[in-house]
Amino acid sequence: MAATTTATKATTESRNTVAVTSAAPETGADDVTWVDYMSYVDFLGNVGKYHGDVKNGFPHGVGQFKYNSEDSVVEYNGNWENGFRCGQGKETISYRNGNSFIGEGTFSNDQLNGEAVWTQNYTDQPGIESQTWKGTCINDIFNGAGTITTVYSSGDIKVDEGEFTDDILNGKGTTTYHYADGTGEILSGEFKNGELVNYTTTPIENTAVESTDAKDTVLNIYAWNEEFKGFFEKYMPGYDNSAGTLDGVKVNWTIVPSYDLAYQNSLDRALMNNASASKENKVDLFLAEADYILKYTDSDYTLDISTIGLKQVDTEYQYTVDAATDSNGRIKGVSFQCCPSALIYRRSIAKAVLGTDDPDQVQAKLDSWDKFDAVAAQADKLGYYMTPSFAETYRVFSNNTNSPWVTNGELAIPNSIKKWINQAATYVKNYYTLPVGIWDSEKTDQMFKNGKTMCFFGPAWYFNFCMGNAYDPEYGSIGDWAICKGPQAHFWGGTWLLAASGTDNPALVAKVMRAFTENEEVCEKLIRNEAQFTNNSKVNERFASDPNYGNAFLGGQNDVAVFAALSDDIVWKNATVYDQACNERLQEAMRYCFDGYYGTDGILPKFYELIKSDYPSLKTP
Repeated sequence: MAATTTATKATTESRNTVAVTSAAPETGADDVTWVDYMSYVDFLGNVGKYHGDVKNGFPHGVGQFKYNSEDSVVEYNGNWENGFRCGQGKETISYRNGNSFIGEGTFSNDQLNGEAVWTQNYTDQPGIESQTWKGTCINDIFNGAGTITTVYSSGDIKVDEGEFTDDILNGKGTTTYHYADGTGEILSGEFKNGELVNYTTTPIENTAVESTDAKDTVLNIYAWNEEFKGFFEKYMPGYDNSAGTLDGVKVNWTIVPSYDLAYQNSLDRALMNNASASKENKVDLFLAEADYILKYTDSDYTLDISTIGLKQVDTEYQYTVDAATDSNGRIKGVSFQCCPSALIYRRSIAKAVLGTDDPDQVQAKLDSWDKFDAVAAQADKLGYYMTPSFAETYRVFSNNTNSPWVTNGELAIPNSIKKWINQAATYVKNYYTLPVGIWDSEKTDQMFKNGKTMCFFGPAWYFNFCMGNAYDPEYGSIGDWAICKGPQAHFWGGTWLLAASGTDNPALVAKVMRAFTENEEVCEKLIRNEAQFTNNSKVNERFASDPNYGNAFLGGQNDVAVFAALSDDIVWKNATVYDQACNERLQEAMRYCFDGYYGTDGILPKFYELIKSDYPSLKTP
């Protein structure tokens, strides 16, 4: 291989224009507060969205700033001081041609100053995959001792080491080649304008490049509830429950409840600080739901799974892959669940209202909303509720929208959501349902055997995690349940596993992902012991076709067979980063109405008020 390949580092412009900010939250003169997605104009005049800590209307603390230029998307995650990038941070420039440039290190006055790493990933340089500069930056320019590592498509690696003068190597130095065939050589000479000349060559035997991904002593996992933690502790291969370790590495869980964006806000702070966090505190793996997964897959927070040795497998359901794929086509996570959702009904009440509890016959009587509404009136006359909560049918409607909640920063309520609002208001008015929320105790009390509600909606995880009252040994209703498709096919939720950028444990993160998607023994236990519907179609089909398999909770019905059929109808569409807040805030506004604070004409104004508290810059009708 020739000893000369000139490397040219992409540079950032000096940031020296006047600062302007807009839509800043109201705050005291010295208060630091957290905001979500306020509009901001940085010191170069770049217009984008910022979320994180703010003081006096300017980024101050930890935050993320993201904006679009003519040919790229630029994202900075890290520390700020009075509107300037200051402290540990990471800036990623993703070009529309597929190239990307990542600058990471210590920032001051919006520029890299101090120890820094600058990586360029190429799609348009024949034979070259990436180049990485390491050294000391002064105002974004490398000066002093440092290295440039070039990775070739052939598998060869070249490391230039010497003294930088304004980004270019000059003076005495070396070039070391690590060839893909296991051989290598060191060239010792002098750099002139980045080219090594007058060199001598020494063969080397051990060409392995020292790994920068050394295993840490702590595997940090973030989640919003205990569900996956419980499965992990029971079924993860290599996990020592008594010691709390995986392959000798301590596993630390951070559990923050999801409601009111608490989990996202806590996770965001941790991810923004991941580059500068100590090894013991770095986020390695975190969980995300369908309602907000796009926020993380389309960001610099997450790793392409191919970088940790994973790829899509044909046993995964396609919508789970689509949900974890970013706008550049990179898969950023895996789901251990597939979540087609069904109508869950009480057999005894169905017999009283419909004259049958047979799933096929019940489906025929409830396969449209017109039929569902008619049966609701019939159930009411017999002293039963059709549903236990005004929000019970919400996910059926919200997963069948023809438009997203938000487009170009402007909120518009999808037509299917408007239909749900009308249905919920009608059901409460006519006493077809209870005027309570989806997780309220008045609703879950309806799961006891003395409950008066016929229809619930949920996926497989709902049996395991949310119907505890129905499992009560004295007052429960085990066996008095069955499932069918209901008026419309839909899904609800799902749990995706994502590798955090900056993880010190990529191999362990990959092992966890494989265990809960590809390991058939683990997936079988999730079905048999936990009533889950896994993201492994091969295992699911095995149970679906087993004439001896049945779910005791459902009176022996093979729920896996039902969910396997329903999974074919799931399509990932119209998702936005705002979905969790929109879903929660609309139901909150409905609850205010049903609690008597205002009539139905006050629902939408209250919803707009609530959603603006989460996203101040969002345009509402």
